[in-house]
Amino acid sequence: MPHSTLRTSSLSIVLLSALARASVWTGINTNSDPWNVEYNTSFTVGPDGPWNVAVIHVDYADQLVPMFPSLAEKTLVISAAACQAQTANCPLPLPALWQKGGAQSLFAWQNSNPYNGSTWDSTVSEPLNVTGQVHDIGNRVTLQSPSGQGFLDLHGMSASENMTVNYPDSRFSYTMDVGQLSMYGGSSNWSWTSTNGSSITWNRTLPDAYTAGYIPSVSYGLHIGSAEPNVSGSLYWGGYDSSRCLSSPIVSNNQLVELVDVSIGVDSGASPFPNSPTGQIHGLLQVNGAQINNVSAMPNPGVPYMYLPGSTCDAIAAHLPVTFNPFMGLYFWNTSQQSYREIVKSPSYLNFTFVRNASDPSFYRESIRVPFALLNLTMQQPLVPSAASYFPCKPYNPADGSTYHLGRAFLQAAFLAQNWQTSKLWLAQAPGPDTPLVNVKRVAATDDFLTPMTNAPQLFDTWTMLKPLRSSVSNPTNSTTPTDPSASTSTGLSAGAKAGTAVGVVAGVVALAALALFALRRRKHRRRAATALRAELDGQTAAYEKDDAGATYEADAGAAMAPRDVKHAPLSEMGGPAPAGAAEMEARAPVGELQGSDGFGLAGRDGDGVRHEL
Repeated sequence: MPHSTLRTSSLSIVLLSALARASVWTGINTNSDPWNVEYNTSFTVGPDGPWNVAVIHVDYADQLVPMFPSLAEKTLVISAAACQAQTANCPLPLPALWQKGGAQSLFAWQNSNPYNGSTWDSTVSEPLNVTGQVHDIGNRVTLQSPSGQGFLDLHGMSASENMTVNYPDSRFSYTMDVGQLSMYGGSSNWSWTSTNGSSITWNRTLPDAYTAGYIPSVSYGLHIGSAEPNVSGSLYWGGYDSSRCLSSPIVSNNQLVELVDVSIGVDSGASPFPNSPTGQIHGLLQVNGAQINNVSAMPNPGVPYMYLPGSTCDAIAAHLPVTFNPFMGLYFWNTSQQSYREIVKSPSYLNFTFVRNASDPSFYRESIRVPFALLNLTMQQPLVPSAASYFPCKPYNPADGSTYHLGRAFLQAAFLAQNWQTSKLWLAQAPGPDTPLVNVKRVAATDDFLTPMTNAPQLFDTWTMLKPLRSSVSNPTNSTTPTDPSASTSTGLSAGAKAGTAVGVVAGVVALAALALFALRRRKHRRRAATALRAELDGQTAAYEKDDAGATYEADAGAAMAPRDVKHAPLSEMGGPAPAGAAEMEARAPVGELQGSDGFGLAGRDGDGVRHEL
């Protein structure tokens, strides 16, 4: 026998022996304590967050890799090869990526052939418009906690080689570098065909932990928290932290909840919204420009945005200082405007109202409030040349048989739990930075109810960093000022407004300089694309905006940053046929105040709904 074969056989025997010694299969144990899945506290991830992230030990010897909790049916690990190819476009800095190790090598013959990432899992691939390749593999997962270790063997997962997230304009994309930790429990295992034609059946993640006796039920309790401001993530399998559940839970018998209204509100103080002196704005749940009674949506931690009807996003945005960017299919904050600072620093919120329990004839309503402080997210490289603040409502047109999604942006303020054994899903209000003390509860296999925190605080009692605004008597346009006693109350522009204007000018100069440097570095291999894009920008039509009195005037096209220097491809009008991957077909309505945007490559619409780049 060749020496290489002997060495391989010896290695296999050693690995099998190690795996056998490490694995302790105790069987189902309904008296187990909930398992605390670790959230990383030293780094955040995402070119569109930042986001908190869970960390999981995979392979043997185990490797610590980041994953988003997900309702995908399979756990997804990102191969290190995904970011090593010359065509890769991974966000930086790179997190730890999976290197094929001993446990996977042992069972590599069971791997599937690569297949298209667009078919991997509809709860992720469809909202993210995924392309690239993925394949199914067998691997080990090691559960770590202060009380010990748990080992999930005979465990199936998928490995991404180059799965890519795409935006409406194909020039904008990035290579996935964070995996998906499956919390699906609708079935205990799944099958695929290996490269040699064998039929392979291995276990799913959450049911595997239950049948191994590590958790008391096929359930989880999740609050992803937020990176800015800092609210640590909380994930328990087989239980939940009741301090993250402030309200009576909304109950569903499947993975969907019924959304019946979207509104804007202010918990205390004056309104920061120029169009609403009271700060209370209702009836924003719309489709095709008309208010509707309800839509179904999936709370989905595996995707980043609030994927809602285009008319709903437009209706919300009409009351905010934001500008729609058709390249990204998202709205960007006009950070130089005073109302932007007041909205994200005051106790103002976006309110989502749901049917509390669709099986209850009384059809009580329950609301979850998302402070605008959590909806001030940051887009970074490789999607944009320099950091830009954006509002994460994404106009979305679900495929037939699919649904809308309330992703991580929404779930920063919401608690999500599920017991797969009783087919119950719970959704409730989660706290802010002033989080109550941890209080972990077990979810039994037969539980069809979930108890919120006892004597829970009001939401904004956990958001003491947000300060109510008071009306400025000297300003007839309903401008507001902080209650900070050091704030200026003089007539005309306040010191803060002047400083904000100066900062806006400086930020604009710095942003333009950053864009110029970004374009210069890419010019050698993108010269033809740059020429086409420059020709488009030189010939574009001026944008139109409205001043405070409602008069229409021509906007300064130079006030906004142009999109990054990439290959030019003509865009279709939003009202007509959209390019492949476009998320919403209906036309955008004029939104917010467009002047003074600090965004990049932004676009507005004139009174007839025609888009113009600013």
